[in-house]
Amino acid sequence: MKAKYVSKAQWLGYMTAAILIASLEPSFAEPKKTATKKAAQRAANDTKSEAAVEGKAAPTAQPTTLSASPRVLHSALAEDPSLTHEGDVFPVGYANRPAKPEEEKLSIFGRVMFRAMTGQQDSPYSHGNDFDNPDFNFRRLRLGAIYQGSKNWGALIHLRLENAMNVGPGVAPNRGLIQEANLWYQWDFMRTKITAGMINQPFAREYQVSSANLVNIERGMVNDALQQFDNGIQINFNPLREFDKKLDRYVTVYGMIGTGGGGGGDFNGGRRVDLYAPINLTSSGATTNNPNASTPISPFFYGRININPLGAMQRGNKEVGWVEGEEMFLTENKISFGAALAGTNETRITNSIRPEYQTRAPTVAPFSGAAIATNAFQFVPMPITLSSNTSGTNSVGQCAPGVQCSLLAQTYDVKGNLLGFYFDAQYSYFGGAAGQNVTGVTATLGRNFHISKGMWIMPLIRYDFMKGNFGNAMGHYNTSGLSSDPSNQITKLWAGLNFYIDKNLAKIQIAYAKTLNNYQGYDNGGNALAPYKQDMIIVNAVTSFWTGAQIADKPNADLSGRQP
Repeated sequence: MKAKYVSKAQWLGYMTAAILIASLEPSFAEPKKTATKKAAQRAANDTKSEAAVEGKAAPTAQPTTLSASPRVLHSALAEDPSLTHEGDVFPVGYANRPAKPEEEKLSIFGRVMFRAMTGQQDSPYSHGNDFDNPDFNFRRLRLGAIYQGSKNWGALIHLRLENAMNVGPGVAPNRGLIQEANLWYQWDFMRTKITAGMINQPFAREYQVSSANLVNIERGMVNDALQQFDNGIQINFNPLREFDKKLDRYVTVYGMIGTGGGGGGDFNGGRRVDLYAPINLTSSGATTNNPNASTPISPFFYGRININPLGAMQRGNKEVGWVEGEEMFLTENKISFGAALAGTNETRITNSIRPEYQTRAPTVAPFSGAAIATNAFQFVPMPITLSSNTSGTNSVGQCAPGVQCSLLAQTYDVKGNLLGFYFDAQYSYFGGAAGQNVTGVTATLGRNFHISKGMWIMPLIRYDFMKGNFGNAMGHYNTSGLSSDPSNQITKLWAGLNFYIDKNLAKIQIAYAKTLNNYQGYDNGGNALAPYKQDMIIVNAVTSFWTGAQIADKPNADLSGRQP
């Protein structure tokens, strides 16, 4: 074969192409390396810029592992650290969270109060004979939470789970699960605190005491004349704080405006009822005589002042205010005086006496000397204060038609620990058409003996008296209807023993309630019945628990007046 020769021109072309290819090969790889260096430099500059904004030292850039994030996200986080990072997926309403959730304060609390009780034949807790029918029940079954968002604000939700145990169909028997639910904000000036929501109203001193801290096994009868909780707004402050910090806790003033509708324990539940207006219509348009199914018709006002002339309570070297229900554990002398007013132009609900103080209706129940009827074990709620008339006719528990059903109440109280003795006393009067001239006096005396760490034993006695113009509303017949009539007066003498296993966190309470007066009714013929036999024996086993972050350990945080 004849060899093929390449001309000089061809060799020159091949050499030129080879040189060009050789010179271009590094440029194919170099741009990637150069881009990586440039991206790393930009990321490092961004990091330095963000560190300058946040006041932090810039970390050293790592070009080989850096994965740059969008600059918009970095900028947003720098401006608002509470924004969630892109890995979080939350609904819109939960997207903004605290920057440091681990530093927020949340406490879970609860209470189990198990009760055993029995009574004489005329009490609701008998089967027609004295002490023949023991009853076991949950007097209280509670669960709730307190959230403290910062040193100035917080929120509380408290459920009464004993109302979740149905005794009949529908919602009505439950009476509502919300015991209290509110939010608050407070600041340094006079230690002022504003609370909004379902609040324990400040009128009655015993309503300021948590049921976990009750000294007597039940609150005084006259306290049932007013709802314990109310939807509204409350302000409280310590006016002497601005004159002298040492006098901070010596005086506390409370003021509140509410609906007067009550809470879950007040037979109204604080439910929304405005959808059922006007007040004489149900949701289906039918008329109703239920005084609780009414829209707000007049605001309810409350006011109280507490004076602690010997100062408030202390925990260690810190003064924590007056903690209701902790007086029996004091080792120093302390005393507190209180006075309060409450009133409205038109009441919204009927407040009745609790079952522990209730009697049977003479027409359906056996009283002393009477025969047992087939329906002997019913009892009729006894109205203490009345509600505005919604029926247009005379109805039990309501003011007369056309009468302004106003209420003006006043109370004065004292409590403390002197020379090792616990004591409390209260006088209350309820005027106006709704108040029925109800008058009540309670007084308690006890001595707490220390056994060992956290363990105490406390014998105590209590006098409890109430009278009013109850008339025939309680099942009485042919009475004068006036508070001066012995048939419209109730007197109880309590004797009890509290065994504190871990102070108020775990305790057992035993009490005997003796009926002392001639409180009685009349049969249909006008013949006086024998005095009611209503003595009771009650035993409570109580445990309360708290868990989570400590509450009230931030500046200004003040839950000292009461625990749920």
